[in-house]
Amino acid sequence: MATAGDTSYIAGGLLEVIAADAIMAFRGSKVTANLVKNEYRSVAETISVPVWNNGTAKIDSGDVTGVTDGTIISPANLNSDKKTITLAPFAVRSDLYDDTVNSNADNPQGRLGIFLGEAIASYVDSQLNALFAGLSTTVGTSTSALTIDNLFSAIKNMKSLPSAPKPYSAVLQEAQIWGSLGIMNDLVTTTQFGGSPALQQEGLMTGWVNRIAGIDIYHSPEFTETSSAVMGGIFSKDALALGWAGPSNMIKMETDREIAYLRDIYVASIFFGVIEAVDDWGCMVHTRTTV
Repeated sequence: MATAGDTSYIAGGLLEVIAADAIMAFRGSKVTANLVKNEYRSVAETISVPVWNNGTAKIDSGDVTGVTDGTIISPANLNSDKKTITLAPFAVRSDLYDDTVNSNADNPQGRLGIFLGEAIASYVDSQLNALFAGLSTTVGTSTSALTIDNLFSAIKNMKSLPSAPKPYSAVLQEAQIWGSLGIMNDLVTTTQFGGSPALQQEGLMTGWVNRIAGIDIYHSPEFTETSSAVMGGIFSKDALALGWAGPSNMIKMETDREIAYLRDIYVASIFFGVIEAVDDWGCMVHTRTTV
């Protein structure tokens, strides 16, 4: 008999099929994870991420000096830091009972694989998105809608740091993009662009634009709202880092047969960690989500 929390209402399938579907769903469901620095080790408990030319000791235009014959050129100090990602195991389990395997005519193998893969991918994104709250630079307020001016303010902060590498990405919660408090509302209704340029027309017709102010726009549901506000992020690729060990594709699928219960146990797992690598290369986007 099925127990609470299992998926006994669907039939089982071969582990190989489920594992393949889980991996494909995992790859397709990641948003933030695809936009940050990725570090893989086959075996590790921690992963070191090097950070160069950031902080007080960095080489920039102020270190270039004129040279006079017979004088020594003063050395400029290059700063090198090490950030450490601590890895930990996370998993999701689903049980399949023989009675449902034998009574379901659907094709549930892929369904189970998709659900498990998406669950792991969403969790990885949720941990990366939570790092936005710790970024020192902020645009927007918890009481106001997200505007295009906020994006330009963020890009100004990013470009004030010559060493911040491109591309720049924005990962926002759905309410920060659509609805009366989202960026799309400001895009299609504002008059500050002078008429209706192509970008406004695209937003009005499709409800989406891929890039604003040189920032690639993405949306993710993996945010936690607090007091009807949310903290999205705009960042350089190397601002945040994701590290993992084990399978190179990050996700592992395993099964165990419990004959006494006439069921198969499927577990999807991952051994990973996340970290803020360079605070100056990211910007928190703190805006209201409900009127």
